Amino acid sequence: MRFLQNHIITKKSLLTLFAVYFISALTLVATFLIVIGIPGPHLFTFISYLLPEAIFLTLPAILFWPKGKYLTPAILTFAAIFFFVNILYFRNFHDLITFSTLRLCTTVDSIILRSALSSIKWYDFILFIPPAITAVTGFTAFNKVASTRISGKAKITVLIISAIILSLSQYKHFRDFTIYSISRGHFPKDATLSEKIGFMLQNSVFFYSDITRYGISGAYLIDAWHVYDIIADADAMSAEEINVIKNWHDSGHRTSESGTLRQKNLIMIIVESLNTTACEWSSDNRKAMPSLNRLISDSTSISFTSVCPQVGNGRSSDGQLMYNTGLYPSPSDPMCAISPEGPYPSLPRMLRDSYRSIEIIPENPRLWNHVFTSKAYGFREMRHTLADDAPVIEADSILLSKAYNIISGMQEPFIAVITTLSMHDPYIQTSPAKTWISQVPDIVDTDKNYLEACAAFDKALGTFVARMRQTQKWENTIVVIVSDHEARRMCLSPSMSDDRLIFTILNSGLPGFTNDDTVGQIDVFPTIVDAIGLWDSVTWHGFGKSLLREIPGFALRHDGSIAGNAMSDTAGIAKQQRAAELSYKWIVADNKRDILDSLGIDSTILPPSATD
Repeated sequence: MRFLQNHIITKKSLLTLFAVYFISALTLVATFLIVIGIPGPHLFTFISYLLPEAIFLTLPAILFWPKGKYLTPAILTFAAIFFFVNILYFRNFHDLITFSTLRLCTTVDSIILRSALSSIKWYDFILFIPPAITAVTGFTAFNKVASTRISGKAKITVLIISAIILSLSQYKHFRDFTIYSISRGHFPKDATLSEKIGFMLQNSVFFYSDITRYGISGAYLIDAWHVYDIIADADAMSAEEINVIKNWHDSGHRTSESGTLRQKNLIMIIVESLNTTACEWSSDNRKAMPSLNRLISDSTSISFTSVCPQVGNGRSSDGQLMYNTGLYPSPSDPMCAISPEGPYPSLPRMLRDSYRSIEIIPENPRLWNHVFTSKAYGFREMRHTLADDAPVIEADSILLSKAYNIISGMQEPFIAVITTLSMHDPYIQTSPAKTWISQVPDIVDTDKNYLEACAAFDKALGTFVARMRQTQKWENTIVVIVSDHEARRMCLSPSMSDDRLIFTILNSGLPGFTNDDTVGQIDVFPTIVDAIGLWDSVTWHGFGKSLLREIPGFALRHDGSIAGNAMSDTAGIAKQQRAAELSYKWIVADNKRDILDSLGIDSTILPPSATD
């Protein structure tokens, strides 16, 4: 303390104090940007990210001095906590927290908490050093500077300088984006200023990219406006757009016969983070997932091994949206955050008069607003928290055992959707029930842990299917096994991450086959509709293709790029781009009931059941 008073706090102590505040703010922001990997290609670019944020963090203390004596330490402490949480979110979800995801903070449960805590690095705590420095320096120096006043002219001068720096920083970001976009052919060199600005504001896929485009404060200001715009000004879908939806299905292409049996039961198992690579992996002719491989090779199994991930920030929630509704996910904000209540088109809704429907989940229904989305999809019943307290590696065994007990007692025909858990990332903790997989040499630990989780699910799956085959329901039941999304690349080695998902239909009633052409997650819903023999009985087939009729050979990724053969079907690609646009309008529309009514789909939101 005496050293600070004698050597740091000089005759110009107030200026020194503010300099410490500003440098601390710069250090805090720089630490955050470096940890999440946004240092910029050049020093000047990096500085253009730092200066505006440091100004925003320290300006209140100057404007409200001396009443603002506690502001900067408090603001920097809050910023450090927010950056720290953002870093953990980034490591687990490969994006940054938006205002929409903040609305989901009450849904955090033990699964997410364990995942976040396991990703903490020691250097994350460097974030808390700058707030500590400002607190110690400020409180030590305050007795010397408490009587010092800042004139109105000085404050105005500071505001003008700050405004100039902020303007120059945003101009730098805009100029960099424009040069990059022109070089990539996104718009012509002679585009007008308004066209360039419009493209910059609209061409947003991930919030992480918005940070690189506008800076931290700029990105959050735009995101706040975006959320406000969704909440306060949700537009109704026009009659023309609804008519496009009603006439979306084109039945002119037919390459194979669809299912013919009516009123088949459907069991859909949505598997957490299942890569096709894991299903194919073997060592010394031993498969990590022997049960799934045997099921795929059955004479009535239809499998697609190159399903392109099309999920966005919602990850599991986005996958469930596509499989339950046939809609593309939102390009930015998860549906479960911006409009979880629905209602949305689904098989439970279209078949409400004749089918029983149930959703079976292992976790607490608050997670990702599942308690709302289940009703939005029209399920009559939800069973939840079936394996929430169990170790993750054991969750699927418990879940599928309980699911069998539930399904075996259901009245036919029925729809049962099960979502698994055991393969949730990160894959840091060693499995307590190691198998031969952990003894295989030359495999990184995270891959071993992932494969052990896959093996645990596979064993549980084999038992579940074997038990179902012993029931009378099996003859009239198809079982769909599909990945909810890819395992995050940052959690596994490159050899285990090739962004291929698996989609398998067991007991299809058709000659089996395996196809490795590129298809999309959006194609799962229409294929299921076709497989249970309801193609001509329902009014909504989804935006994708029935893979029993046509293999697209391409898929529209979440960022707008094309997977597979981008030249295979330019008209089809354009149609899918239109489908993605219509999906987003549908998700945020305030006349969802009218859309369903126009399709002849029950739009009623059922009250909670006794088990919800």
